[in-house]
Amino acid sequence: EGLAVEIDPEGGPEAKEQLMDVMRCIRDVKKRVDTTKEMFEPLRECVQLLKTHGVMSEALVNKQDVQDYLEDAPMHWDGVVKRTLQVKEGILTMQAQEAADLKKELDGFFLEMREFRNGFRAKAPFDFNGPVGEAYAAMDGYAAALFEKEREAAKNNELEDLFEMNVSKYPECADTRSELKLLKSMWDFKAMLESVYSQWSDGLWASIDTEKLEDENKKILKLLKSKGTDSPIIKGWKVFANIEAAI
Repeated sequence: EGLAVEIDPEGGPEAKEQLMDVMRCIRDVKKRVDTTKEMFEPLRECVQLLKTHGVMSEALVNKQDVQDYLEDAPMHWDGVVKRTLQVKEGILTMQAQEAADLKKELDGFFLEMREFRNGFRAKAPFDFNGPVGEAYAAMDGYAAALFEKEREAAKNNELEDLFEMNVSKYPECADTRSELKLLKSMWDFKAMLESVYSQWSDGLWASIDTEKLEDENKKILKLLKSKGTDSPIIKGWKVFANIEAAI
């Protein structure tokens, strides 16, 4: 049914949506050409085997015996494929125009991604030395913005696939998500450290075991250095240096 849609080139937004629907049908048929052809014979054999055992003896598909339906199915599928090619030829001009417009949108999104990435590297709390709560708030904001960028990138990739264009890669998304996770782990570490030191500071002088506290402090420092070894990039961040200095 999707291939039977008549598209009015002057139809505006409605025509564009119709074009997209037709192109989705063309894409789906194209992706299923080989696998669908390979299905018919196994299905016929399966139905024949079932019938020999008295199963599906009266089964109908579209009011037609299932065995007869499967015999005719390859011919009908070939008709769908042929129709798809005809429709594809008929929309080439409109497809080319929409592809050109899409290319402009993609170029704009690429610049947005670079701006977002640069903004994250410049303003995310890598070098921030204020309250943990403020750092968390900033990271939450970047996480929400990143989710939106990833959603837009996925949508753009789907359109590129639909218009048979090269599918773009956006390493900015993966790089930002990776760094955001590491940055969050650093601020989690700092929050943990502040909580531990706060508990220690509440202890009475007479009950303080300095050797035990020194051992605990060494364990914390060892854990921090281990994180730096696992992810060397964090050792270049001021938040890492601040935590190390505090310990």
